Amino acid sequence: MDLVYVRYDEQVSVMFGHCAHRSALMSDGSIDGNNLICGVHGWGYLYSTGVSEYNSSERLHKFSS
Repeated sequence: MDLVYVRYDEQVSVMFGHCAHRSALMSDGSIDGNNLICGVHGWGYLYSTGVSEYNSSERLHKFSS
């Protein structure tokens, strides 16, 4: 299973590693503000929750860390 880890403040967010929108690897993406951005098409997910800012019904599963 592919996972992506984002370290922010003093926390770590662990999420499913494929974009819910197009299944691209999120590890190929970038951080912009509070979002993990998909490197293929720019879809963004709040790294604190995994929820997409563009469509709240799309989210990356967030694991306990």
